Amino acid sequence: MLVRIIVILVFFFAIQTVFFLSTRHYITALLANLFGLNNQLTSVFTKPWTLFTYSLFHKDVNHFLGNIIFFYFIGREFLNLFSSKQMLQVVFGGILSGAFVFLAMSNLITTYNGEAILLGFSAGVFALLATITAYRPTYNVYFTERAKVKIWIIAVIFILYTLLTSNRNSGGNFAHFGGVLFGIIFGLNLKGIFALSRKTNLKTVHRSVIKSTSNYSKDQETQINRILDKINKSGYDSLSKKEKTYLFKQKK
Repeated sequence: MLVRIIVILVFFFAIQTVFFLSTRHYITALLANLFGLNNQLTSVFTKPWTLFTYSLFHKDVNHFLGNIIFFYFIGREFLNLFSSKQMLQVVFGGILSGAFVFLAMSNLITTYNGEAILLGFSAGVFALLATITAYRPTYNVYFTERAKVKIWIIAVIFILYTLLTSNRNSGGNFAHFGGVLFGIIFGLNLKGIFALSRKTNLKTVHRSVIKSTSNYSKDQETQINRILDKINKSGYDSLSKKEKTYLFKQKK
């Protein structure tokens, strides 16, 4: 799912690049007006598809690359805890939530004047980050085998950055907070705080990798549990080659 979404975003940016051949901007007025989300409510009623399509187009190269890189790293961490289906749900929900918060805030705040068009995928990415943080704030993100940081610290850094740059990108930041709001609700629901659903499709590494450890010796069981705990904390990719080989042999 992570790769599929990236391919879709690259495809639409390639479309922008084709249009770029005849203009000085990566996003032309035609594309922005047709697919971007205009904060004028009359425009939303005539072009309701823009509530989602705004996320498929970006202002320029830096805007696009920033969102793609952010999505790739946060998306990998998300899939260590949740399923691909849940990723799609969170991304889609975050995009729609970002759109509604953008429309509400840009029309309710009296100091926010003029017409604005929202573009970019960042509301969906912020929703992923907020979901992980709300569900497991102590989750470790590993940059190397020893260098790690709690996910809540990363979330705070990005939220502070959003607040500090609100004067330069107020419309986009409204969408960011919309994504964060959806992610928090989704993550807390998975923890059972909101009784919206009794069942979830959370990955259970212990079940998917090894059905039972009852047939192993105490030393083997200890080693297997240590490896499974490491997978749960930092993902399968964090395992060494030796640990992956050992786990594969035990699975047989």
